[in-house]
Amino acid sequence: MYRLGARSKTELQGVHPILGFAAYEAIKRTKQDFGIVNKGGVRTDQEQRDMYAQGRTKEGSKVTWTLDSFHQYGLAMDLVAYEGGEFTWDTQYYPEIIRAMKEVIKEHDLPIDHGFDLWGKDLPHWQLTGMKDEYDVRKYNA
Repeated sequence: MYRLGARSKTELQGVHPILGFAAYEAIKRTKQDFGIVNKGGVRTDQEQRDMYAQGRTKEGSKVTWTLDSFHQYGLAMDLVAYEGGEFTWDTQYYPEIIRAMKEVIKEHDLPIDHGFDLWGKDLPHWQLTGMKDEYDVRKYNA
């Protein structure tokens, strides 16, 4: 059984507790290790602008960065597969993570959406859609 490491726990600081709960539960159920890395949790507005300016290309698919990301609100997290001692975005490692997350979501009736289900890309991304008016971690960090 896997568990979230110190880096992942740090990335979850400020992320909505529902997402944190789901990640903690999913890692116990999955056969694929994963973590939350590379600002996969809360991002400042500046960090999001920097990521937007960089653009991102992985294996030929363009990832479109928005300047109003759910990550900035504490309403999203990226669960990145861990394989061979390193994090990987290789799609072959994600079905098991997705299975575990969807099992937890269904079992606990959590309002979490998967990035791939929303827009057909972004396998690591999970978010609480429709909660930007209810929860904004930036209010607490001001």
